[in-house]
Amino acid sequence: MEENRKKRLAVRFGVLAALCMVLLAALVLAHIFGGAPSYTEPAPLPAGQQEALTAGEYIADDQVPLAGFQTEWSLLNLAMVLACVIISLWVAGGLVARARRGRRAAGGLWAAAALLVGFGPPMMFAFTQNLSGAMRLADGWTLGLVTLLVLQCMLVLLMRRARYIQLERQYQL
Repeated sequence: MEENRKKRLAVRFGVLAALCMVLLAALVLAHIFGGAPSYTEPAPLPAGQQEALTAGEYIADDQVPLAGFQTEWSLLNLAMVLACVIISLWVAGGLVARARRGRRAAGGLWAAAALLVGFGPPMMFAFTQNLSGAMRLADGWTLGLVTLLVLQCMLVLLMRRARYIQLERQYQL
């Protein structure tokens, strides 16, 4: 009875992880194909208004340029997001396969942590990158994505180590 319950929980967790990945992929695709706000460069001010700017006079709201919108996106960020999604799908697939075979998932806590960390980069990419702009190799968000990718890889290695230890104990007896 207990084994059957564990199998059902593992399958539900795998389905939930797959649905979350599909949702994140849909968010990223929506961002790529029209979900991002468009940015237009403000028109230059006429000479008289430019002089009024330097004199410290009041400027109407429609004449104030927009500030701080990032118009570029990073290729490295996209590559790291794809790597995190592939790793997460691999981990989720392994959990589902083990549940179907009726095996206890050694390193299940590490796998769950790796899946949770894997949700961060796609969301970070969707909310920080504007794919309608120019492409750059790296930007200010690249370091955050590198950190999350390295953390996910470390968690996957810990998961694999836990499975190796379980196999070693199983065949040592």
